[in-house]
Amino acid sequence: MIELASTGVSPVLDPNARISRRDIPRSSQWRMTCALHKNIRMCALCIIFTTVVTVSLRNGNFAQRVAVDDPSSLATKKSEATSQKSDPASPAAISGPSNRDGPILDIRLLGERNSGTNWVDSILSECFPTMNTASRLTRWKHWFQEDGVDGIVHNRTLVVAQFRNPYDWSTAMRKMPHHSPSHVRLKWPQFMTKTWTTSRPESDKNYMNDTGTPCQDFFNVREIIACERHPVDFHPKIKAYSSDKPIYEMKKSGDPYDNILDLRAAKIYNHLSVKEWPWVADVLVVQYERLLLEGTAFFIRRVEELTGVEAQCEPAPPQPERLEKRRKIERDWMELITKNTDWEAEALIAYSPAKIHGNKFALGYTWKP
Repeated sequence: MIELASTGVSPVLDPNARISRRDIPRSSQWRMTCALHKNIRMCALCIIFTTVVTVSLRNGNFAQRVAVDDPSSLATKKSEATSQKSDPASPAAISGPSNRDGPILDIRLLGERNSGTNWVDSILSECFPTMNTASRLTRWKHWFQEDGVDGIVHNRTLVVAQFRNPYDWSTAMRKMPHHSPSHVRLKWPQFMTKTWTTSRPESDKNYMNDTGTPCQDFFNVREIIACERHPVDFHPKIKAYSSDKPIYEMKKSGDPYDNILDLRAAKIYNHLSVKEWPWVADVLVVQYERLLLEGTAFFIRRVEELTGVEAQCEPAPPQPERLEKRRKIERDWMELITKNTDWEAEALIAYSPAKIHGNKFALGYTWKP
C-alpha cells in the first residue's frame, strides 16, 4: 500500500480578490487543488492522470479504449437493473466477443445448493488459473439458466454441471434450506411434500405488469419469489439460511413446483439443456460422490481434454471416509425419496435408486470409472 505523506504548506488567498477560474492557468488550478489536499504525492498522481486523459481526449480514442479494456461496460445497463453489483448473484463481466467455433476460453460451474459446488469451484480456479472460471452461466450457479437474459456476449464455454445423489442432497437441503423460508426446520414428511413456494411480498406487486426480467438475476416476476433480492417487507418466522432473502423459482407459467424433488428434476433437465446453446462447447457432468470415492484426477483430466489447457495443480486423493459421515436417514424417509424422485431425470446424471438395508442404504451409481 502506498503511504501518502502530507505537507504543512497551505495557500494564502485574498478573500476580497475576485478572480475568475478561467483567468487561472489549468496547471495552476491543479497546483492549488493539490495544495488544498495537503498531499504532495497525490498532486503528482492528479497531474499525471490529467495529462493522460487530456491527451487521450484530444486523440479522440479514450472512450474507445475504455470499451475495449473494460468489456463489462457492455453489460452495465443490464447489471444495474438488478442493483446487485456486490452480490455473488450479480452478472459476471464478459470476457470478449462471441467465439462459437474457436477454443474454449471460459469454464462455468452449475449446481444446486448443498451439492459441493464450492469445492469444485476452488478446484477449477486453482487448476486452471489461465482460464476465466466462474460459478454462473447466465444466472448464479444454483438457479435455472436461460440463454440471452443477461444481455452478455459470451465466449466459447465449457459448463461443469455438478450433482449430488437425491438422498443425501434432500437431507442436506432439509438441514440447510438456503433462501427457502417456508421450508426452514420442517419435519421430514412435511419438508419433502410441501409445495415449493412461499408468500409473495407486497413489493413484488410493483413488477407485476413488467413483461421483461426486472427481478433479481434476470427473472420475470412470475418466475421467482421474491423479485427483489432483499425485500424489506418480507419477514420470515424463522431467520436462518438467508430466509429473509427468499428465492423460490417457479415454473414459466408462474405455478410453483409440487415439492423439492419436482424442483430437482426440472433443474437437472435445465442444467443439461445448456449444451444446446450455440456458445456452449460441452457440458461436463460430475457427481460429488465420485469426486470423494475416486479423487479429483479423473475430473481434472477430463477438463484438460475438453479445453486443451494443462492443469497447474495436483489432484486430490480419494476421500471415501467423508461419504461414511453422511447424515442419518431413516428408512421411511429413504422410501419417500425413492418414491417421489424422477428416476428418468436421475439416469441422465448417472444416479439410480438406492438399495435399502435396514436404516442403511447403498447408493445407486451408473457412471463408468
